[in-house]
Amino acid sequence: MIEKIKEYTYLIVISVFVTNMIQLIAPKGTTRKYIIFFAGMIVTIVLVEPIINLLNEDVDINEILVLNQEKYIKQIQDENLFKNQIEESYKSNIENGIIEHMKNIGYTIHSIRCEYNETTLEPEYIYLEVSIDDTEIRPVKIEVSNTIKKESFLDEWKIVNLLKQTYGFKEVEVSAWENY
Repeated sequence: MIEKIKEYTYLIVISVFVTNMIQLIAPKGTTRKYIIFFAGMIVTIVLVEPIINLLNEDVDINEILVLNQEKYIKQIQDENLFKNQIEESYKSNIENGIIEHMKNIGYTIHSIRCEYNETTLEPEYIYLEVSIDDTEIRPVKIEVSNTIKKESFLDEWKIVNLLKQTYGFKEVEVSAWENY
């Protein structure tokens, strides 16, 4: 490639030099206009030749399309990976926040599992194994927006207020479930 550029530059310099020499030795008069015109045409042809050669080369359109398609697929995969990482980080932050807040009001969380809405990523159900002051561990299901039958051993107003204030849930119902 560098060799072609060197040859091209050398050809331009030679053609401009020769054209100037022809203009200097051309006789004065009407023929001088024609000689200058044809010398200019030669320089123009030398300048345009690489572009003409480039257009005459066989270009493999399929190869270009495949390369662009591969780049597009890689970009989509990278975007999906990034989106998944953000979603997992969001879910982890919610779960860790719930554990920390529950700990601050006197509960020990032994395990937590959340079910999220697939489109909005808002928690719909939160399953906890909770104990108070290291007493018996009890499973708890917290449904974030729907009304469910209540049977709770917890101070549910503390949990309800915590979730409403911290995470902005509109309705929170707490029920103790023996098995979930």
